[in-house]
Amino acid sequence: MVLNGVLLLTIFLLSACAVNGLNNKEAADEGKFPSREMSRLLIPLSNGDFEEAKESVCANTDNCKEHFSFPGWIFNGVGAVIDKGPGYKSNNSLQMTAALKNNDKIDPTLNNPYTLEYPTLNSITLNEPYTLEYPLDIKYLTKEITVGYQPDIFTGSPAKSTMFFRFFNKNGELLSTVTYVLNGEQDFMNYVNTVNDGVSYITYIKNDNKIGINNILKIDNLLKLQNEGASKISAQVLDIKEIDKVTVSFKVWYNFNGETKVTHRGWAKYIDKGDMSSGQYITNAAVFQRISIPKRWQSEQMNVSVSAWVWSDTPNSALLKIRSNMGKEAVSAFHSGDGTWEYLTVVYPFPEIIESFTLSFITVSGTSRLDNVSPIVIRDNRFDIVKNPLHKFFFRENVAYAKSNRFRIVIVGNSTIDGATARNGSIPYVLQSKLESLYPGKFEIINYGIKAWNLQSQIVALNRGFIFHLLGSEPLRPKELQALDKRFEKITLVKERRDAPTISELNPDIIVISSMWNDIREFYGVLGGHYLCFDIVDPGDCDEMPCIISYMKNLYRYMDIPTKSNFQTTSKMFERYMEISERDKRVDELKKLTFEEFKNSDYRRYLTINAEKYYSYLLSEFTERALRIAKVWQMTLPFKGGDNYLKYLKRAAIFTQLPISTDGDADDPTKKVYYTDKLVDDIQRKVGQEVSNRFNLPFIDLSHIINSEFSSLPVSEYINLGYFAFADKVHFTYRGNELLADRLFKNMQDEFERILSFTEK
Repeated sequence: MVLNGVLLLTIFLLSACAVNGLNNKEAADEGKFPSREMSRLLIPLSNGDFEEAKESVCANTDNCKEHFSFPGWIFNGVGAVIDKGPGYKSNNSLQMTAALKNNDKIDPTLNNPYTLEYPTLNSITLNEPYTLEYPLDIKYLTKEITVGYQPDIFTGSPAKSTMFFRFFNKNGELLSTVTYVLNGEQDFMNYVNTVNDGVSYITYIKNDNKIGINNILKIDNLLKLQNEGASKISAQVLDIKEIDKVTVSFKVWYNFNGETKVTHRGWAKYIDKGDMSSGQYITNAAVFQRISIPKRWQSEQMNVSVSAWVWSDTPNSALLKIRSNMGKEAVSAFHSGDGTWEYLTVVYPFPEIIESFTLSFITVSGTSRLDNVSPIVIRDNRFDIVKNPLHKFFFRENVAYAKSNRFRIVIVGNSTIDGATARNGSIPYVLQSKLESLYPGKFEIINYGIKAWNLQSQIVALNRGFIFHLLGSEPLRPKELQALDKRFEKITLVKERRDAPTISELNPDIIVISSMWNDIREFYGVLGGHYLCFDIVDPGDCDEMPCIISYMKNLYRYMDIPTKSNFQTTSKMFERYMEISERDKRVDELKKLTFEEFKNSDYRRYLTINAEKYYSYLLSEFTERALRIAKVWQMTLPFKGGDNYLKYLKRAAIFTQLPISTDGDADDPTKKVYYTDKLVDDIQRKVGQEVSNRFNLPFIDLSHIINSEFSSLPVSEYINLGYFAFADKVHFTYRGNELLADRLFKNMQDEFERILSFTEK
């Protein structure tokens, strides 16, 4: 009975092959895919090219307002020099130099409404998911602190607003953290009354604060509060003599559909102002102008962004910011500070209709230049996902559009490419906005990323529909193979769809494969207790290769040629793979190993070798098949800033939700997870480079580029960059996606120019 079903399914697959075998022109001619509706408006700026600027130098706010030489722009800043500078392939640019150095002292209560990360201390407002940190005057460790807290807007699920104090010794080592939960859930996004790596994490709940009211918060004795909490969890009781520094931090978090605005008041008297230098706590200079959007471009399909050529000699200093008439703000990634011109882009990631916005160019320190500013509105129907049920389950945006005269680039990946933070804030769409501002109508970027996806299914998706395989189940198996195994009766995580548009049907000119984590991480996932799939030692006695590779080869052969013989061979190989996997499983033994034992174990070495072999096979298989369709680029993606992340994560507990054991060596499971994250990153870079060399492909190593930028950044600055999602170690905020798109464009700019010159001949 089963075989008859298989034969019927084989006939179905052969019929599907005939349909999928249509070339893309035929599919388009038959009306299979509709035309994309995408248009673009460039909003002209007052003196946007700076060529008519007059020579002028100003050294303070009053003089700059009087003699500012760029009509249409308004200046706000302290101690900044504003002048003309060399432009990007032009004569002039707007140049700002922050005259104050880090050793100069400033008045931190200065009323500067255009600060970025550190607003005035009398009124500290947070309306984005990030953290602000200030040094507390040490004398208030034992004195009363009375302040105000007003949550005006607090939506999104889950959402949280906290205030926390961190205690350090003279070596800069974190001793303890005391957290106040002001709104939201107590056990979301932070350690709760536990000890990790000798550090106490003490939590107090005060989440009854009323919305729209200035609630009064009173702390009689902070040190006493810390020691009372420490005693309850058998943690370290601190002596005032061993505390060298205390910081107070304010943080909000919400998912991308939420909105938050909270204000902390009255902190000016409690902050150590002598520790606040210009480069750390206030933006030195900003120019801005208001931009109106024509009424006919105000619609649900509007996607607002601003791109500009920016030059800077200081890392994490120069950026763009937009603030809408709705009061919401978005900021670009920082310029890398390497003294070159970079094309920065800021997108407005909120799904709402806006009438106008204020564009700011901000310089925190050093010298920066601005040129060729391009505010654009893109009207795009790709986000009308509800109108296309075929894609609603899988894709963030519609992908199946007929090929136009635009050069089409399809970016294939998982949740990082999908973009889990904002509809138009994904890496592909930030790149689309960037290219549309520079080369209108020339490029089309398609986001072919799906949450929890991996290379196993991406190979199938090239030209045979696809099987959506969520992590946490066993290896990829089409329904006809699952039907023979009763173990799959209760598994609901494998979802199969054979009517989705294939990559080949989209007729791309370039396919960018940006596989990250999911395929390699499955080998190491057991260390964090995350996945169930590849927590095995695979002895490689299946046709002289790891059994998982042997199974996958047979599976793809069957899917290419769905005969009875290939089906039987594939089914037998899967049974062999499962048999050996169960025989050589070492999960329980592995969990008992200390961190050092794990690092030096044969198990770790064997896992690494097989992970490299498996990832190399999958990446090579995808590449070989994709090259039959289009040109291929390979791209790595970073895991939150490399060594900086691994070094500071345990001191910044807001980043992790990993379960921490308090039995025995409490940091063992944590260290294993951090260490394997680094191993996974090393493997994706090593194998990616090898496969790219073998096939002679462009290799875009964003992992190395991003990790090297932040490897030595202090943890407080690292957190406040706002690039990284607070919920986990892998995903990025819309601003992190802007950073990745900026660096991707910078490394591939010559290729884009080459493509453009070739297509215009």
